[in-house]
Amino acid sequence: MGNRRLPIIIESQGGDLDAGIKMGRMVRNRGLNVAVGHTRFEVCRPELKSCKPLFSKDIAFAGTAVPERANCDSACQYVLAGGTRRIASPYNYLGVHKPFKPNQNVEKAVARVKPMLKDFFSEMNVDPTIVDLAYASTKMTDLTSKQATDFRLITEPGDVFNLMAVDVCKQVPLPENCITRTGK
Repeated sequence: MGNRRLPIIIESQGGDLDAGIKMGRMVRNRGLNVAVGHTRFEVCRPELKSCKPLFSKDIAFAGTAVPERANCDSACQYVLAGGTRRIASPYNYLGVHKPFKPNQNVEKAVARVKPMLKDFFSEMNVDPTIVDLAYASTKMTDLTSKQATDFRLITEPGDVFNLMAVDVCKQVPLPENCITRTGK
């Protein structure tokens, strides 16, 4: 990726809280845009050992961004929150819950983590009361589109095509994810 400011298309069931926050800050520091979606690979999925790159090492696998029915749960929210533009469709799932680690003293963790998350979301210009909703249950709570907008977790309605449609590549200046064709 180098210094290019490519859009991030994200789908994740979550993961490590601290890593998610670090990634969210990296996304913000680079000024990257994030949309919830997933990739439908053309030939094979890159994680398969038998899957070989089709192109150069820089553009290795062909695929299409797909907007609907992608999920961004748990720690994925922190990466999404880092986006300069944050886009999700009503057909995406945005799930929040109280963070936990197995064998962890819950009260001690809440005392440390809840204020840290509120500070992080404030830093990302997301309403920090999203943390209160997350802490209401250890089970996943899917945000409605209205909640995601009201919390400012998403900055605009839409989907991956807000960042990747053909018309996007007619803008001036040309976004960095567009390829220019010269000559015929």
